[in-house]
Order: sequence, then structure tokens, then C-alpha cells
Amino acid sequence: MKGTGMVGKVPFFGIRSRETGLVWVTTMNVEPRQETIIPIIQKMVSPGTTIYSDGFGAYAPLKSLGYKHRVVYHAHVYVTDKSVYTNGIESFWRYLRYFFR
Repeated sequence: MKGTGMVGKVPFFGIRSRETGLVWVTTMNVEPRQETIIPIIQKMVSPGTTIYSDGFGAYAPLKSLGYKHRVVYHAHVYVTDKSVYTNGIESFWRYLRYFFR
């Protein structure tokens, strides 16, 4: 995994509904990448749904799979359109890290 902060840690993958605020989370026994993430999304999220994500390349095929995909590129601009953000799931990750300390 990239970065030294992930060495020895279990990766998580999560989906948060903007409508309900509910979060679905799973641990991953392999490095998160397209062939491991996309099947989870296809199982948990209906085609036609708008998915907001960071610029992680594993999400690249979402539009071709029938999802509306909006991206926040944190390295370039925090928010280009005020409706495109990932703050909800990012807040959840902060809580999860605090909980597992």
C-alpha cells in the first residue's frame, strides 16, 4: 500500500448514503483496487445512483457501469462544485480511526 501510514494496518472500504446518513463498511483482505472495489459497489449501489468520490483511479469505470460519478480532487482543489464533496465519509473515517486507537 502507498505511504508508510498504512503499513501493518487493515484497509477499510465504506459507502455512505447522503439521503439516510447510513454508512456501510467492510475490511479488505487485499489492497483496495478496481477489481476489488467495483464488485462491492455493484452489489451495494443501484445503477443510476450518483457516487461522489476522491480521485482514486479504481473508480474510473463507474460511469461506464451506469453510475453518475462526481469527483473531488483534493490535490488540485478542495471543492469545485459545492454539491461535490466527500465530507460525510471522511468524518466517519476520522471517527473510526479514533475508535481503534
